Amino acid sequence: MGNGVMQEIMDRCLQIRSLISFHELDKQTFQLSKFCYLRVLVLEDEDYGHLGNQQIKYLGSLIQLKYLKLNSAGITNLPNRIGHLQNLQTLDLSGSIIEKIPPTIGRLQNLVHFLVGGYYVYFPDDIGNLQALRTLSFVCPCNPVNFVGQLRRLTNLRILGIQLHCSCRDKLGDHDMERYQESLESSLTLLAKHELKSLEIDFGDYPAADKLMDSICSDARCLQKLICCPSLSRLPQRVSSLVSLAHLGIGVTKIKQEELCILGGIPSLLYVSLISSEAPGDRLTIGSQLFCCLKEFVFRTKGIGGLRMVCEREAMPMLKRFNLEFNAEESESDMGFEFSFEHLASLENLSVDIYCYGATRSRVEAAEAAIRNTTASIHPGRPTLQIKRWSEDLMVEDKDEKETWLKDYTTDCEDEVDAMEESEETVANQENDLEDLYVSKYPR
Repeated sequence: MGNGVMQEIMDRCLQIRSLISFHELDKQTFQLSKFCYLRVLVLEDEDYGHLGNQQIKYLGSLIQLKYLKLNSAGITNLPNRIGHLQNLQTLDLSGSIIEKIPPTIGRLQNLVHFLVGGYYVYFPDDIGNLQALRTLSFVCPCNPVNFVGQLRRLTNLRILGIQLHCSCRDKLGDHDMERYQESLESSLTLLAKHELKSLEIDFGDYPAADKLMDSICSDARCLQKLICCPSLSRLPQRVSSLVSLAHLGIGVTKIKQEELCILGGIPSLLYVSLISSEAPGDRLTIGSQLFCCLKEFVFRTKGIGGLRMVCEREAMPMLKRFNLEFNAEESESDMGFEFSFEHLASLENLSVDIYCYGATRSRVEAAEAAIRNTTASIHPGRPTLQIKRWSEDLMVEDKDEKETWLKDYTTDCEDEVDAMEESEETVANQENDLEDLYVSKYPR
């Protein structure tokens, strides 16, 4: 934005109600405090980070502001006077690296939507004062114990996205971790009992994810969208009671037939993304009257050993899009490939991603043939079929080559482990040398 254009804007600043800038602002020309009638302010500089804390120093003077979006890596702090923006309804910081939210945030009694970037942020206890808040996402608090304690006060929340903490990564002591788990479970369960409609949780390596989800699903009848990652060890207990659920993204260690039937019985599901970290041990059958309203189904399995999936008559009668992802590599307990999708009456698009890493060429071709046989030649609706191979360059030609490949792979892994052990030993020796040097120079 040239200085001439900015000067023209400044000359008419009293008439401007919305200001959206995607460029660096000249520090000499741009005076934010003069836009006293501004309702909408968007400052974006995602690529270069030229926008900084100096440009928003007088943000608190824009008392009529209703929408504020700050998207710049150079913006790391909010001014304390942000609490003067009594008319602010949306605060979007998702593109900035804000390190600390000032306590004055609690004065924003009309704030409805608060979006944070997912970076570690310090939230004051005053966050619990935002009683008008409907959206809070995606939060990663660096003061987790206090934050989840205040979270329970936000009973009007409809949308929540949160990243959880774990004791090993965030160095919470045993006592604080216990307090955190108890407070987190209590707060999220309470919000779910009210009118929370959308919940997205990133567990990281949180140690009690299954127990937490069991508690949340015990009474969350208003929940319409649930996304949780990474995988749980199993489906949450009473997930079938989520009678309003329309959008589900979930992963488990190994999906079982009975769990698939439980999900299929949720009457309102329109979209499901289901991940099985290990390949299912048996054939998965989607029976009649399951997933009655489902429009899109994404099924991914990360394990090896084949995949057998059969859809019976009247199963998923409204399904239009089906995305399937699996590994073609065989295992000792291999069950091969079997697919039967010809009864999916409304199917319009079938997209298949095959991961070829370590699989023989004949194995990949067999998987593709099984898919084509259930669609191109049998399915009456002739749905669009897309098959894509991934890591095709790591595919092997035959079993003999695979054995050689596995032997080389095992050797490489062992060499890598040996190198890591040698590196750790070197670091330990260096630390001992430094300690000896310190003791010799500064004897006790």
